[in-house]
Amino acid sequence: VMGKVRMEVLNKMDYDDNAQDLHIHISTGVKVFDGKEALKFVRYRDKVRGDIGRQERQHKFLKIILEKLKTPSSVLKVPNLIEAIIENVDTNFTLYDLFVIADELRNFELKNYRIQTIPGEPVIRWGKSYWKVNKKGMREVMDVVRNSQLVNLPSVAVDKKLKMSSRITAEVWNATNRPKLARKLTKYLRERNVDVVRFGNYGGNKKYTQIISRTGDLKPVREVSMIIGCRDIKTELDTSRMVDINIVIGSDFKELWKE
Repeated sequence: VMGKVRMEVLNKMDYDDNAQDLHIHISTGVKVFDGKEALKFVRYRDKVRGDIGRQERQHKFLKIILEKLKTPSSVLKVPNLIEAIIENVDTNFTLYDLFVIADELRNFELKNYRIQTIPGEPVIRWGKSYWKVNKKGMREVMDVVRNSQLVNLPSVAVDKKLKMSSRITAEVWNATNRPKLARKLTKYLRERNVDVVRFGNYGGNKKYTQIISRTGDLKPVREVSMIIGCRDIKTELDTSRMVDINIVIGSDFKELWKE
């Protein structure tokens, strides 16, 4: 229904399972997959990265499908897509539910889509591959899923000349052992249209710098991320704090004013 999809294959895929009649042989490079080949791409599991590598490919494939669903030509195929889902997928969604979901896709913004992988490491037990979960890391991820939104930006180009397009209020907290860092960052931000109303010590150490949106509006937060070079954005609504954002300075923070 959706037609073919274009994917980049980074590593050669070779796998044969006669019992399942599954044979995967895909070379590297940019490929145009039909449904059957796409299924092989998302099912393939290599010996090195195991399920984690397969999950990453599935995430990549899903993002491309979501982008494709928003194109005008694909919107016209929504009724046929829903019919295909009803015929091939066992679900308790009603026909009305599926049309509502399809309608919501029109307003779907891929930049706000996120995937969190539970921290851990691959291990072999009884001849089979398992993912050994890091329990502390898992609790942190679950806190994000239950209570907030975390966006891990792939890259941030720091712009020292950038100023906020509109004035926002902020708190700045130093979660490092470097003295006066919150005060220095406060001065740096105030020169760039960020009204820092409170700053001080966080009361503990953090490895990574984080920007916390208190209003849910990610646009100004992304601007701040470009000003200070922060990849981690967390949304945690709390209007009682009376500020737009909180900045928690971690050990990875670079003092831009020194460069």
